[in-house]
Amino acid sequence: MQRSGQSESDLEMGFYLMDIDGDGLVTKDEYWGLVEMAGMEMDRAMIDMAHDFMDMNGDGFIDMDEFMMMSAGGEESKEWEGDMEWEGSDMGPMPTMM
Repeated sequence: MQRSGQSESDLEMGFYLMDIDGDGLVTKDEYWGLVEMAGMEMDRAMIDMAHDFMDMNGDGFIDMDEFMMMSAGGEESKEWEGDMEWEGSDMGPMPTMM
């Protein structure tokens, strides 16, 4: 369930980089901070939509399981990608962190 060339430990490391306070959950603010730190050009609305997309259970946080599932690019993430609809056609593809 991992992307080609990425080990599970690499993906876990990516999660821990986002989880600034170490509580096992990534908030929108933590996700935003990583995007800023990485120098990615995304506005806050896009960051929030990407976070909401990865938050599969809708609790307001990305947990390790959600992150691993979406980062792995397996069948489970494809199902969610099919459900994702961007508000406006000029927004381009779903942004990814990995």
